Amino acid sequence: MDPQLRAQLAETIYVASPSTVDTYGQIAYGAPAAVKARVEFKRSVESGGRGGVLEAREGEQAGTSTFVITESAITITDRIWLPGDDQTDATLARRPLEVLRLPDERGSVDHYETRL
Repeated sequence: MDPQLRAQLAETIYVASPSTVDTYGQIAYGAPAAVKARVEFKRSVESGGRGGVLEAREGEQAGTSTFVITESAITITDRIWLPGDDQTDATLARRPLEVLRLPDERGSVDHYETRL
């Protein structure tokens, strides 16, 4: 990983991976592990028409996305607790919507970007 990007991994998240699946298809997760990360919160607004003009009366929609950058692998089936969340409370865990493996200039995986 690029040293400048690694230096930005200043926060700690917790990640739990699936450990077993029972006969009913219910997934059990292992203990959450601490992972260094950079967490970014982004807000997006989409207009309901009129060529991108944002007007509330036109049905404007706002949403937020959370991006997590890590050196450690995260999979789409993992559960993630953001900084400040109690990793012992399973109801606070978030599920990845998308996980990107980004290569370095030599083609090796450099880091992971996860959207929650």
